[in-house]
Amino acid sequence: EMHRISVEDSMKTKGIVDAYGKVINNLRPGEENKLRQDIDLAGTRLDFDGICGADNKRCEVRKNADGTDALDANGKTQLQLNDKNQVQFIAEDDKGKPMSLAAFLATDEGKKLAGVTGGLRGGTPTFAGYAYTAGGVIDRVFKAFAGTHDYIGGQGVGLYEEQGNIRRGMTDAERTSYNTWSAVAIVPSTPFAMAEFLPPEVWKAISILLGAVK
Repeated sequence: EMHRISVEDSMKTKGIVDAYGKVINNLRPGEENKLRQDIDLAGTRLDFDGICGADNKRCEVRKNADGTDALDANGKTQLQLNDKNQVQFIAEDDKGKPMSLAAFLATDEGKKLAGVTGGLRGGTPTFAGYAYTAGGVIDRVFKAFAGTHDYIGGQGVGLYEEQGNIRRGMTDAERTSYNTWSAVAIVPSTPFAMAEFLPPEVWKAISILLGAVK
Protein backbone atom coordinates (compact mmCIF):
# COMPACT_ATOMS: atom_id res chain seq x y z
CA GLU A 1 0.00 0.00 0.00
CA MET A 2 2.80 2.43 0.89
CA HIS A 3 4.49 1.62 -2.42
CA ARG A 4 1.29 2.44 -4.32
CA ILE A 5 0.85 5.74 -2.45
CA SER A 6 4.46 6.73 -3.17
CA VAL A 7 4.11 5.84 -6.85
CA GLU A 8 0.99 7.97 -7.25
CA ASP A 9 2.62 10.89 -5.43
CA SER A 10 5.75 10.57 -7.57
CA MET A 11 3.70 10.67 -10.78
CA LYS A 12 2.12 14.05 -10.00
CA THR A 13 4.98 16.15 -11.33
CA LYS A 14 5.58 16.70 -15.05
CA GLY A 15 9.26 17.14 -14.31
CA ILE A 16 11.87 19.39 -15.86
CA VAL A 17 13.00 19.65 -19.49
CA ASP A 18 16.25 20.97 -20.96
CA ALA A 19 16.92 22.75 -24.26
CA TYR A 20 17.40 19.40 -26.00
CA GLY A 21 14.01 18.01 -25.00
CA LYS A 22 15.35 15.67 -22.30
CA VAL A 23 12.82 15.31 -19.47
CA ILE A 24 13.56 14.20 -15.93
CA ASN A 25 10.78 13.49 -13.49
CA ASN A 26 10.32 11.32 -10.40
CA LEU A 27 10.29 8.02 -12.29
CA ARG A 28 13.05 6.07 -14.00
CA PRO A 29 12.92 6.40 -17.81
CA GLY A 30 10.27 3.99 -19.13
CA GLU A 31 8.82 3.19 -15.70
CA GLU A 32 5.57 5.07 -16.36
CA ASN A 33 4.39 2.22 -18.61
CA LYS A 34 4.82 -0.45 -15.95
CA LEU A 35 2.26 -1.75 -13.49
CA ARG A 36 2.22 0.33 -10.31
CA GLN A 37 3.64 -2.48 -8.17
CA ASP A 38 6.59 -2.92 -10.55
CA ILE A 39 7.69 0.73 -10.66
CA ASP A 40 11.16 1.36 -9.22
CA LEU A 41 11.15 4.06 -6.54
CA ALA A 42 14.83 3.87 -5.57
CA GLY A 43 16.67 7.20 -5.54
CA THR A 44 15.83 10.77 -4.62
CA ARG A 45 13.01 12.84 -6.11
CA LEU A 46 13.42 16.16 -7.93
CA ASP A 47 14.92 18.96 -5.86
CA PHE A 48 14.34 22.23 -7.72
CA ASP A 49 16.34 24.24 -5.19
CA GLY A 50 19.27 22.08 -6.21
CA ILE A 51 18.59 21.92 -9.95
CA CYS A 52 17.39 25.46 -10.57
CA GLY A 53 19.19 27.08 -7.66
CA ALA A 54 17.44 28.68 -4.68
CA ASP A 55 17.13 31.85 -6.82
CA ASN A 56 15.99 29.89 -9.92
CA LYS A 57 18.98 31.17 -11.90
CA ARG A 58 19.23 27.94 -13.94
CA CYS A 59 15.54 27.79 -14.88
CA GLU A 60 13.03 29.93 -16.80
CA VAL A 61 11.16 32.36 -14.55
CA ARG A 62 8.00 34.39 -14.98
CA LYS A 63 8.36 37.90 -16.40
CA ASN A 64 6.39 41.11 -16.08
CA ALA A 65 5.17 42.97 -19.16
CA ASP A 66 8.26 45.19 -19.01
CA GLY A 67 10.59 42.19 -19.04
CA THR A 68 11.56 42.29 -15.37
CA ASP A 69 11.27 39.23 -13.15
CA ALA A 70 7.82 38.69 -11.62
CA LEU A 71 8.32 38.28 -7.89
CA ASP A 72 6.08 36.54 -5.38
CA ALA A 73 4.94 37.97 -2.02
CA ASN A 74 8.32 37.06 -0.54
CA GLY A 75 10.25 38.87 -3.26
CA LYS A 76 11.43 35.68 -4.96
CA THR A 77 11.29 34.71 -8.63
CA GLN A 78 8.73 32.15 -9.76
CA LEU A 79 9.25 29.26 -12.15
CA GLN A 80 7.70 29.62 -15.60
CA LEU A 81 6.28 26.29 -16.72
CA ASN A 82 5.87 25.38 -20.39
CA ASP A 83 2.64 24.21 -22.02
CA LYS A 84 3.25 20.72 -20.62
CA ASN A 85 3.56 22.06 -17.06
CA GLN A 86 7.27 21.29 -17.02
CA VAL A 87 9.99 23.38 -15.41
CA GLN A 88 12.41 24.67 -18.06
CA PHE A 89 16.16 24.22 -17.51
CA ILE A 90 18.07 27.05 -19.22
CA ALA A 91 21.59 26.90 -17.76
CA GLU A 92 24.53 27.43 -20.10
CA ASP A 93 27.98 25.86 -20.16
CA ASP A 94 31.24 27.81 -20.03
CA LYS A 95 31.03 28.35 -23.80
CA GLY A 96 27.59 29.96 -23.60
CA LYS A 97 25.79 26.96 -25.09
CA PRO A 98 22.67 25.41 -23.55
CA MET A 99 23.66 22.88 -20.90
CA SER A 100 21.87 19.54 -20.86
CA LEU A 101 20.43 18.18 -17.64
CA ALA A 102 22.80 15.23 -17.94
CA ALA A 103 25.79 17.58 -18.12
CA PHE A 104 24.59 19.53 -15.10
CA LEU A 105 24.02 16.37 -13.05
CA ALA A 106 27.63 15.40 -13.80
CA THR A 107 28.94 18.61 -12.20
CA ASP A 108 29.88 18.86 -8.52
CA GLU A 109 26.67 20.81 -7.89
CA GLY A 110 24.56 18.26 -9.73
CA LYS A 111 26.11 15.27 -7.98
CA LYS A 112 24.82 16.58 -4.66
CA LEU A 113 21.28 15.76 -5.80
CA ALA A 114 21.88 12.02 -6.07
CA GLY A 115 20.98 9.85 -3.10
CA VAL A 116 23.46 7.23 -1.89
CA THR A 117 21.07 4.38 -2.66
CA GLY A 118 19.63 4.78 -6.14
CA GLY A 119 21.03 8.13 -7.22
CA LEU A 120 18.56 10.62 -8.71
CA ARG A 121 15.37 8.73 -9.53
CA GLY A 122 14.95 10.30 -12.97
CA GLY A 123 18.54 9.57 -13.91
CA THR A 124 20.98 6.66 -13.93
CA PRO A 125 20.65 4.23 -10.98
CA THR A 126 23.73 4.56 -8.77
CA PHE A 127 25.03 3.30 -5.43
CA ALA A 128 27.39 5.76 -3.71
CA GLY A 129 28.02 7.41 -7.08
CA TYR A 130 28.65 4.20 -9.05
CA ALA A 131 26.17 2.89 -11.60
CA TYR A 132 24.71 -0.55 -10.96
CA THR A 133 23.10 -3.10 -13.26
CA ALA A 134 19.32 -3.35 -13.57
CA GLY A 135 18.08 -6.72 -12.34
CA GLY A 136 21.14 -7.37 -10.18
CA VAL A 137 21.18 -8.01 -6.44
CA ILE A 138 21.76 -4.34 -5.52
CA ASP A 139 18.96 -3.28 -7.85
CA ARG A 140 16.56 -5.84 -6.34
CA VAL A 141 17.39 -4.84 -2.78
CA PHE A 142 16.95 -1.12 -3.47
CA LYS A 143 13.64 -1.73 -5.24
CA ALA A 144 12.41 -3.80 -2.30
CA PHE A 145 13.17 -1.03 0.18
CA ALA A 146 12.27 1.92 -2.04
CA GLY A 147 8.49 2.25 -1.85
CA THR A 148 8.15 1.84 1.90
CA HIS A 149 11.26 3.89 2.63
CA ASP A 150 10.11 6.69 0.32
CA TYR A 151 6.84 6.87 2.26
CA ILE A 152 8.21 6.52 5.80
CA GLY A 153 11.36 8.56 5.21
CA GLY A 154 9.88 11.27 2.99
CA GLN A 155 6.21 11.56 2.13
CA GLY A 156 4.96 10.65 5.59
CA VAL A 157 7.04 13.35 7.30
CA GLY A 158 6.36 16.23 4.90
CA LEU A 159 9.52 16.20 2.79
CA TYR A 160 7.57 16.51 -0.47
CA GLU A 161 5.31 19.29 -1.74
CA GLU A 162 1.95 19.06 -3.52
CA GLN A 163 3.54 18.02 -6.84
CA GLY A 164 5.55 15.23 -5.26
CA ASN A 165 8.93 16.98 -5.46
CA ILE A 166 11.27 17.79 -2.58
CA ARG A 167 9.97 20.81 -0.70
CA ARG A 168 11.69 24.10 -1.53
CA GLY A 169 13.03 26.78 0.78
CA MET A 170 14.23 24.47 3.54
CA THR A 171 16.92 25.63 5.94
CA ASP A 172 20.17 23.68 6.33
CA ALA A 173 18.88 22.45 9.67
CA GLU A 174 15.69 21.13 8.09
CA ARG A 175 17.61 19.35 5.34
CA THR A 176 19.93 17.76 7.89
CA SER A 177 16.94 16.64 9.94
CA TYR A 178 15.26 15.02 6.92
CA ASN A 179 18.51 13.37 5.82
CA THR A 180 18.99 11.94 9.31
CA TRP A 181 15.44 10.61 9.44
CA SER A 182 15.83 9.13 5.95
CA ALA A 183 18.75 7.04 7.23
CA VAL A 184 16.85 6.01 10.36
CA ALA A 185 13.77 5.08 8.30
CA ILE A 186 15.64 2.15 6.77
CA VAL A 187 15.02 0.19 9.98
CA PRO A 188 11.19 0.30 10.00
CA SER A 189 11.23 -0.28 6.24
CA THR A 190 13.14 -3.57 6.52
CA PRO A 191 10.23 -5.97 7.26
CA PHE A 192 8.30 -4.62 4.28
CA ALA A 193 11.39 -4.80 2.08
CA MET A 194 12.02 -8.42 3.00
CA ALA A 195 8.43 -9.26 2.12
CA GLU A 196 9.04 -7.87 -1.38
CA PHE A 197 12.58 -9.20 -1.81
CA LEU A 198 11.97 -12.85 -0.97
CA PRO A 199 10.34 -14.80 -3.81
CA PRO A 200 6.75 -16.11 -3.37
CA GLU A 201 7.90 -19.73 -3.09
CA VAL A 202 10.03 -18.89 -0.05
CA TRP A 203 7.11 -17.21 1.71
CA LYS A 204 4.91 -20.19 0.83
CA ALA A 205 7.45 -22.50 2.45
CA ILE A 206 7.61 -20.26 5.52
CA SER A 207 3.82 -20.30 5.85
CA ILE A 208 3.80 -24.10 5.61
CA LEU A 209 6.44 -24.38 8.32
CA LEU A 210 4.58 -21.97 10.57
CA GLY A 211 1.41 -23.98 10.03
CA ALA A 212 3.22 -27.16 10.98
CA VAL A 213 4.48 -25.55 14.19
CA LYS A 214 0.91 -24.63 15.18
